[in-house]
Amino acid sequence: NKAVDFGTADSLGQSFGAFQDGYIHSLKIMLATWYKKEVPAGLQIEVFRQGPGGELLAQTKIEKEQIKDNQECNIILGMNVKKNDVLYVRIKPEVPIPVETIGWWGYSDDISMGNSAYINDEPKNYDMGMSIKYTESIKVGVWKYSGSNYSTESYWNGAIIAGNYLSKIYYVP
Repeated sequence: NKAVDFGTADSLGQSFGAFQDGYIHSLKIMLATWYKKEVPAGLQIEVFRQGPGGELLAQTKIEKEQIKDNQECNIILGMNVKKNDVLYVRIKPEVPIPVETIGWWGYSDDISMGNSAYINDEPKNYDMGMSIKYTESIKVGVWKYSGSNYSTESYWNGAIIAGNYLSKIYYVP
């Protein structure tokens, strides 16, 4: 295992294949900070279909306060994929950072057979560490007023939820 340094590249990435039709809720990656308690920048995340030049599917970021030495970061994506889609996650610092400030833990070898790590959108002969969380596709809830006192009915993934709501309902997997 090795930490690949964001301070030596504009971006790091990993290709991976969707092994089923579904909804990718999130990715988890392990970051290194070389024992630093604070880092100067967060990380920007982009996920593409068909590699670095492909269709942009998702964008998000990891705030610098979330980055801790040798701890996993959960990257919420919320995107639908088709089985056998070839996907590519690109991660880059918000601003240039010094060497040995933030790294992404990876492997010294190609362990994923057919996928690979990337540095500056160029494939390498090893893999970055990453896990993928699939969930069922989430359907958007539909709200409607259903009577007096501002009661509502909502439909969440096909189930009816009724009551007097003063706030939003959030889905937490």
